[in-house]
Amino acid sequence: MPGPTEAPEVLWNFEKFLVGRDGEVVARFASGITPESPELISAVEAALAK
Repeated sequence: MPGPTEAPEVLWNFEKFLVGRDGEVVARFASGITPESPELISAVEAALAK
């Protein structure tokens, strides 16, 4: 599965954006990454710890 496209183009409507408390995009995930993905969960936990 390909990764996310270069900003700002969104390849598919299920790409995921992790937004930090300050409103800035922390990470971007391709549509094939599930909400249960260890990669996504780790990114959310790291953002929450800041």
